[in-house]
Amino acid sequence: MNFKIISYYCDVDDSKYYEKCYHRLKKKLDEYDYDYDLVQLESLGSYKENCRRKPKFILDKLEEHDTNIMWLDIDTILKKQMIEAENLPDDIDISFASSNNDIGGCKASPIIIKN
Repeated sequence: MNFKIISYYCDVDDSKYYEKCYHRLKKKLDEYDYDYDLVQLESLGSYKENCRRKPKFILDKLEEHDTNIMWLDIDTILKKQMIEAENLPDDIDISFASSNNDIGGCKASPIIIKN
C-alpha cells in the first residue's frame, strides 16, 4: 500500500524536545525515501491540548492529499523500513498497531488510513 506519512509537532517549553524529534524522524524518512508531510504548529499551551488536534489534522490531510496516509507520532523512532505497512493489501481501509492483537491494545501511532 502506498501512503504519505503525516505528523505535526509543537513544543510547550524551551526544551525543543519535539523539534529535535522532528529532525530525527525527517532524517530517517529521507533515508528510507518515504513521502511525508511533517508540520510545525503553534502550541496550544499544553501537551494534552496539542494532542487533541490530531483527529482534525488527520482529516485535513486526508482532504489535502489525494493518497493514503500514515500518521506517525513525531517522536517515533524508526529503526528500519516499514515493510509490513508497505505490503498491506489495498482493500484495508484503516490499520492500527496493537500490543495484544485486538482493538483494546491499539496504539495511537502508526495509523494508516485509506483515502
